[in-house]
Amino acid sequence: MKSSLIAFVKKEFIHISRDKRTMMILLLMPVILIILFGYAITTEIKRVPVAILDQSRDEETQKMISHFAASEYFELYKMIDSEKEGQALFRQGKVRMVLIVESGKVKGESEIQLLVDATDPNEATQLSAYATQIAVGSGKLKVESVNSDTEPLSTFNSQLSTINDIEQEFIFHYFATVNRMKEVMREANVEMKIDTYFRLLKRVTDTITIPFHGEPLSGLQIMGVLETRALDFDRLIILSMNEGIFPLRKAANSFIPYNLRRGFGLPTYEHQDSVWAYHFYRLIYRASHVSLLYDTRSNGLQTGEVSRFVHQLHYHYEEPIQNKLVVYNVSSSKTPALQVAKTEEVMNRLADFRSGGTRAISASAVNTYLDCPLKFYFSVVEGIREEEEVSETIESNVFGSILHKVMEELYQPFCGKMVTADLLKAIRKDTPMLTGAVARAFAEIFFKTDIVRPLTGQNFLIGEMIRKYVEKVLERDAKQTPFRYIESEKKIKCLFPLTDKSNIQLKGFIDRIDEVRDVVRIIDYKSGGGTTQFTSVEALFDKADTDRSKAVMQVFMYAWMYNRSVQLSTAIQPGIYYMRTLFSSSFDPGIYHRTDRFKTEQVLDFANYRTDFEDSLRNCLDEIFDTETPFVQTPNGKACMYCPFKDICGK
Repeated sequence: MKSSLIAFVKKEFIHISRDKRTMMILLLMPVILIILFGYAITTEIKRVPVAILDQSRDEETQKMISHFAASEYFELYKMIDSEKEGQALFRQGKVRMVLIVESGKVKGESEIQLLVDATDPNEATQLSAYATQIAVGSGKLKVESVNSDTEPLSTFNSQLSTINDIEQEFIFHYFATVNRMKEVMREANVEMKIDTYFRLLKRVTDTITIPFHGEPLSGLQIMGVLETRALDFDRLIILSMNEGIFPLRKAANSFIPYNLRRGFGLPTYEHQDSVWAYHFYRLIYRASHVSLLYDTRSNGLQTGEVSRFVHQLHYHYEEPIQNKLVVYNVSSSKTPALQVAKTEEVMNRLADFRSGGTRAISASAVNTYLDCPLKFYFSVVEGIREEEEVSETIESNVFGSILHKVMEELYQPFCGKMVTADLLKAIRKDTPMLTGAVARAFAEIFFKTDIVRPLTGQNFLIGEMIRKYVEKVLERDAKQTPFRYIESEKKIKCLFPLTDKSNIQLKGFIDRIDEVRDVVRIIDYKSGGGTTQFTSVEALFDKADTDRSKAVMQVFMYAWMYNRSVQLSTAIQPGIYYMRTLFSSSFDPGIYHRTDRFKTEQVLDFANYRTDFEDSLRNCLDEIFDTETPFVQTPNGKACMYCPFKDICGK
């Protein structure tokens, strides 16, 4: 493989060297583009002619005018005596900005007016920003444009004397960015919602950078590594001395492999490391005091590892290097616990879940309440949902939905019929049929379209994973044959009596129902992992138990609802198919009751646990609908880790 690649590259180089036109494009075109974009084509404003009308004629104004004259952005064309003269210069095209310093004092500050040629809105915004940077001693500042219709562009008022230079420059850049964004939206005739606008504004303003200009001969200098070349400093403070940041580890953006780059003498990451090493040692060579700061915290990909240069200093120099760990204990006042009282308004919302209402409580909603009552209030009672984001990858919930859909499609033709091992084996071996079922499930659930296309790229790999899971489920089902398939994805709804004799509406979706040797199985597919054991029915509803089996509680609730709806005389056996343990040799979908530390017994008939389950579920629902019990925060911090409402409750 390596030799063929080298031969291919050599062939391409020989072919290019024989073609003079291709050589001209490869060699001359980059040079031409560099010249054009580096020198000829530029959006930077230089030497803009400006006229100034000075009605104040004080010392501060004269200083400001001298700053304008010395600026590289502006060129003082003329001192004018009236606004009419400035308007005439505008019409003649001799100036592009008029600065008017009005006479009189307002609280000790002169009022300055900028008249800017807004033929080019973006350029006008830049001119306004540059002018306001120079006019640091002005008071109220009004920015206007003058075009053929002499309509105002924008108005900006700021008491510049009350803020420092850094804050002032940030305001100017922010103002210019907002105006630029406004003009782009106006030209494109785009209308958007307020929240969309602010999200876009945040994205745009996050890129604003403020240059820091210090005195080159004294004081504090903030510089990048490349800016320090050939400069000597007495005291140095180098920040971010973490591995991967200093030196910066950045792979070359090239399709040429490392071996070819090294063989043909092209730059590699070793060259980049050498450049960083030269700059570092050159920088600290003449310094009398050097402080190297690095972050020891580990966060994600940031390992908190110190730069290799620090280790080299310990090795190369005999001078002792002082190490000091600085820890700042940042404490904040404890946020008071948030709770929602069961007011009349809240109880009216809960009334929708009672008999005759428009809403029902699911098993997952009960689990949510047991995890955190406040989360239950936000998500179930108030119906607050997370904003759906367009994802390029398959999330775990979508993965599970696709798997459910494929299993439903495969078993649907056998509704009410006996399923044999030979039948499941034939389905499992029919790869084109399985692939087609996966593609149709992808189209419906992930792509949300009726058009079924072959899966490609990452989706193809995920589709193959789902197909393997389906084949394994069929293989596990074959061991239970023969069985009668009843239904998949059954929507079920029934009433549950509370202690006060009122009824609450329950709902759910049962993934699969089948009958094996006069026993009805309630099967629930889980795309993740978990346990199929429980210590007691009461423990399934214990809010303090962080390791309680949510899946067992859910499938028990499905079994109760199905028995209540169908009124079966046969045994009901719940089961859970965990996908993560599906390929394990010890896979067992059965539910087991742990009677003591070393003994378990399988739940073969839900009827043996029905009474205890009804009592525990009734206690939970009584608490939900009790007017005296507020919705409070959970004391379990583990439940807050991935909660979408943690910013609201402040826990």
